[in-house]
Amino acid sequence: MKEMVSVHGMNDAILYPGNDALLEREVTFPLPAERSLESILSYEMDRLTPFAATDVVFGWTVLRRDATAGRIHVRLSLVPLAALRGLPDILRAAGIVPAAIEIPRPDSTRLRLPLTRRQPGGGRLRTAMLAACVALAVVALVLPFARQARENARLDRQMAALRPAADAAERIQQKLTGGASGRAMVRAEGQRLGDPLAVLAALTDALPDGTYLTDLTLRQGQLLVSGRSPVSTRVIQAMSANPLFATPSFAAPVTRTEGSESSQFAIRAGITAR
Repeated sequence: MKEMVSVHGMNDAILYPGNDALLEREVTFPLPAERSLESILSYEMDRLTPFAATDVVFGWTVLRRDATAGRIHVRLSLVPLAALRGLPDILRAAGIVPAAIEIPRPDSTRLRLPLTRRQPGGGRLRTAMLAACVALAVVALVLPFARQARENARLDRQMAALRPAADAAERIQQKLTGGASGRAMVRAEGQRLGDPLAVLAALTDALPDGTYLTDLTLRQGQLLVSGRSPVSTRVIQAMSANPLFATPSFAAPVTRTEGSESSQFAIRAGITAR
């Protein structure tokens, strides 16, 4: 490889190594790490590449930020110092400061990497390590809560979308429950106070031939019937034989119209609960 040097002014120079000296890869970090990328990349260099931070000239470009995943995607670019074959030291000995490296990238653009960046060492390295550890610890604590908040928001949106259908189903269930309760209450009251249809059916079976009713009143479990019959006592006897009627008795004197073969009666009876 043949390096080219361009001197600017009296004190600095730009180095132009061949494009085969450039190494690049994409790396990802938590979003908060963007504030300390130089320190974190210096500390992680030997994990991300085969080189230590002190053995390379490096730079980076933020490719994209993924707020949903809480990650930042970075392109790490580096040139090993070994590829410069000691040229920076030769320039410094001649009183020329090597300021940067310019190198072509595969996409035909040119990348400039500063040579004047002070590589972290001693206390600075420890500070960078501490800063990186603190940043990663903060991310480790905050990221689960951020993800949980996003998941809760997603579930809230789903619940809000399903709420109209759920409300409609609940209203239908309430109507069904209310209707069932109403029917049950009617049945219970009918059993306690008397079912008019059942009472009428029992009277129809109990009335002897030639007997007919002119009035029927059922209130609070008490039955009052009026009518005409050839033998009114047989009406009392027939009702007493039916367990639905409790203690039937005449509510008024039996009267007979002159010239008629039937008598007029009024009978009162209780209705037995079932």
